[in-house]
Amino acid sequence: MKICQNCFQTFDETPIPHATPAEGLGNIFLDSVREDNCSAQEGRDLCPTCRETLGIVNMLGFDL
Repeated sequence: MKICQNCFQTFDETPIPHATPAEGLGNIFLDSVREDNCSAQEGRDLCPTCRETLGIVNMLGFDL
């Protein structure tokens, strides 16, 4: 079990291949940001719900 760095909830670290399209978009965003600004592990410590939220925010075009 891991702890989400955003909401501090525990989650299972077994990856589910893109449970929702929004979560997939969140993963794509995290992969692209991590290449430039983050360490390899950072960004993988987000729960699926936070990744989905991140994908929805990026789909709407808001800047974090």
